[in-house]
Amino acid sequence: MQRSFWFHGALEDAEARRGELATQFAEYRAVRRAVPFLTVGELLERWMAAHHDWRPSTGSSARSNVKALNADVLADRRVSSLRPEVVRQAMARWKETGARVSVVSGRFRVLRSSLATSGD
Repeated sequence: MQRSFWFHGALEDAEARRGELATQFAEYRAVRRAVPFLTVGELLERWMAAHHDWRPSTGSSARSNVKALNADVLADRRVSSLRPEVVRQAMARWKETGARVSVVSGRFRVLRSSLATSGD
């Protein structure tokens, strides 16, 4: 993959920016290669630690859902072994323990978002 970026400024500044971009790409690549070996819990923690342009209420909701997901047996599964039927079973388990539809869907959205972000 090759990407192009526009930069306006002095040559020295452009070289510095190129170095920053190269470092960011190397970090991104390392994370992407590691994702299949991470547990769901580890992925969620990395996802929460990343920068998000969220409203405070969205961040609070995400933290709450991550906390609940990390307390579930799903957190110990490797990301590479996560299949739709596993997620469906987890959602059924949450519902059986009294979680309302809004709670189940919130946990699912957080899980889906963390998985989608890891594949960028």
